[in-house]
Amino acid sequence: MNKSFILFTAFLFVLINNLAAQGDSAAKADYFKENYIRYEDHIYKEGIKTVLLHRQGFELSEPLLILGSPEKLLLSFDELDAQVQRYHYTFIHCSSDWKPTDINSRKVMEGYEDDYIQDYRTSNNTLQAYVHYELAFPNENIQLKLSGNYIILVYADEDKENPLLTARFSIVEQKMTIKAEIRRANSMDDMAFEQKVDFSLLARGINLIDPYRNLEVIVRQNKRWDNAITNLKPMMVKGDELDYHHDFGNVFNGGNEFRYFDSKSIKYNSERVSRIDHGEHLYEFFVNPDLKRNTKVYITEEDINGRYLIKTVDARDPAVDGDYVIVHFSVPYSPPFIDGSLYLMGGLTYWQFSNTNKMVYNFNTKSYDLSLLLKQGYYNYQYFFLGNGRLSGDETRIEGSHFEAENEYDIFVYYKDPAAEYQRLVGWQVVASRKK
Repeated sequence: MNKSFILFTAFLFVLINNLAAQGDSAAKADYFKENYIRYEDHIYKEGIKTVLLHRQGFELSEPLLILGSPEKLLLSFDELDAQVQRYHYTFIHCSSDWKPTDINSRKVMEGYEDDYIQDYRTSNNTLQAYVHYELAFPNENIQLKLSGNYIILVYADEDKENPLLTARFSIVEQKMTIKAEIRRANSMDDMAFEQKVDFSLLARGINLIDPYRNLEVIVRQNKRWDNAITNLKPMMVKGDELDYHHDFGNVFNGGNEFRYFDSKSIKYNSERVSRIDHGEHLYEFFVNPDLKRNTKVYITEEDINGRYLIKTVDARDPAVDGDYVIVHFSVPYSPPFIDGSLYLMGGLTYWQFSNTNKMVYNFNTKSYDLSLLLKQGYYNYQYFFLGNGRLSGDETRIEGSHFEAENEYDIFVYYKDPAAEYQRLVGWQVVASRKK
């Protein structure tokens, strides 16, 4: 082979890799900008708290609607120490892996392309002042026409480059019958610790073209995205039925039941709160130290699978009468981890690994500590270890893992017709490992 050609080819290889690296570095640099829009649940502005998105009237429900249903989703959030602001919102259609699609917005939305939030109230008789905002949608100003994944983007100053928050939700066409059950893992070594999600899909009213290529299935445990199993393919197709009874592809750690604390009242200590102090400005709740459970036998406990419920028994309307309190958490542990970090996880931290919910090691007390500002309510949480360089958390280091644990699994089914512009969400089902 010609030596010049070899040198030229090598030069091109280096040049292309350098350009790719520069592009990747630029993308990463953009991501860490404060106002870089993330297609996930994210808060961009300090002082925004208690972001909730659920079906209107069902506070613990999944933010998901049936296409064409009269039901609405309700977004709510608080802004601390602020005057009433005129915040705008819009919707962005996303693919199954939460990347924005390039569909024209007129095909996605009917009515306006953006609007402003009109429903707001100020807090009543609370030590921490805040403005409480609510938005029900779809509404008379904006309707959504396509199934699939979405984010709602709330922003200030009529400028989408000045985001306040983003939150995920989905709209589904129920074109699939999903039959699912949770079993022990097949492996003898793991069957005491892991759960396997077996399921089958039955197409109804939809003609599936090449389901191995055009159908995508995602299984998610307890609303977590960090350990979701993606891009599942059928093991077998029998007419309109697709079989996903894989031996090892649908397996999750069973984990443990969620820990909890109750801050609904500032007048008395609940079961897991050791004391309540009136701090310099706010009340402070000290949760009992959370001992590691990874070597303990499984104990059945009722939980709400990592969610939280805003509630106060000291006043009538928790939305504007509930106060904010400082909650102190502690995990006795020695020696500290050297191969990763410990995080407090759950709906209260939006299932995100961030500096806000990263535990700090206290060498004097030999414990991991964290303090969070939270609105009064009932909260579930767990502790996850995140190894250096990893994206998925490990609950087993502190919480342990048991097949018997009760978990919820969401099954999402996406289909993209070869001639279509986007992935339709054609099926969704939630199944519990055992009924409560």
